[in-house]
Amino acid sequence: MLKTMKNVSNYKFYFKNTDDLTKNEKNEMMHLMIATYPAFKKYYLKNKYYSTVKPQFEHLIMVNKNLVGVGKLLWRKVRVDNRFIKFFAFGVLILKRHQSNGLGTILIKKDIVEAKKRRADILFGSTNNRMAESIVKKLGFKKINVPVFYTNTETGKIEKENHRVWIYEFKNGLINKIENLQKFYIGTGPL
Repeated sequence: MLKTMKNVSNYKFYFKNTDDLTKNEKNEMMHLMIATYPAFKKYYLKNKYYSTVKPQFEHLIMVNKNLVGVGKLLWRKVRVDNRFIKFFAFGVLILKRHQSNGLGTILIKKDIVEAKKRRADILFGSTNNRMAESIVKKLGFKKINVPVFYTNTETGKIEKENHRVWIYEFKNGLINKIENLQKFYIGTGPL
């Protein structure tokens, strides 16, 4: 499946609980995230960390002790058809010069394995990036069209997700149930 992937042997992958990150690792993550996605700066300045959602795990991708990519995996219970499901979500950011090496695909595959191990019902990702959409589609994610809403952790207001939403289904039939909702509320965010 990773036929186009370049040699990734010089990359080291780490998977850590957010609470186990060192102060230096959090600082490096912030610099990488702000360089990759400047909107994260406001979260860092306010929280001294980019995400207030817990529980959460972090992927760190290193080359020669330099952080070149990060990912996150978080979860919670959300309601679908009057019952709660195990909702897992992921995010991936990789420095531009290290993109197109298959690193995003590796992280998302690791997230699928980890979510399955933790008995997830679905794995959720949102993006407007065509390359990322191509990856998740190849990995078996399905795009959903129902409006997705979350409560913004900064403002406390309910907002609509403005990216395209993709779901990997571990329990058959959940995507259809979600698509039949008028709206899908996923809790706090942005993820």
